[in-house]
Parts: sequence; C-alpha cells; structure tokens
Amino acid sequence: QGPVHRSMMTAEEKTALVQMLVGSLSQAQLALLPSLCQGAQAGLREQLRPGATGYEEVLDYASVLLVADWVQGGVPEKVTAGDFSISRSAGVHTKTALGLLRPWLVEGFAFRGV
Repeated sequence: QGPVHRSMMTAEEKTALVQMLVGSLSQAQLALLPSLCQGAQAGLREQLRPGATGYEEVLDYASVLLVADWVQGGVPEKVTAGDFSISRSAGVHTKTALGLLRPWLVEGFAFRGV
C-alpha cells in the first residue's frame, strides 16, 4: 500500500473555486466536480518527480484549474488517471496549472497546446 496523500482543500472548497472560475454550472456538473477534482489530482500526481515534496497545496489549486477548463470544454492534451484518459487542446487554466507544478514535474515532461 502506497503513501496516503492528503488534500489541503476540502471537496467543497474545490467545488466553490471551480464555480468562481467558470460561473454557473448545472446540477449534474456540480455533482461531478468532486470526482473530477480527484481524477485531475491523481493524473497530475502521476506526472510528479519521484520523491517530490512540498507540492500538495499547489496540486490542489492545479487540479481546480484543470477541472475549470474541463467543464468549459477544454481539456489538457492528455491526462491519464488509472484507466481514465482524456485528450484535447489545453485552456488557459490548464497551462497555468502545469506552470504552477513545473518545479515538481518529471524532467522532460512537456505540455503543448494544440
């Protein structure tokens, strides 16, 4: 069993931040936000350098930024979390998220918008 990763923000705080970034959302979208944030965080975590530390708070914000782009119709070029994978062009929030995480990302990881 791997290490336990704790989020600095609650699911409710992440949902509120996504709503602030994108505006009004349908009830169906709101219901999906916690799962989307968790999936975004898992996908980003897979891109971190082995042994990286001190990234947890940044990871929370980065996952919120990714989800904001997802619900607005833009998603990263490729994000994979377990068996779940998404590919498309990146929005401004995604580029910001990956920029914030740059110090902790695996060397050589490149993100290119389409």
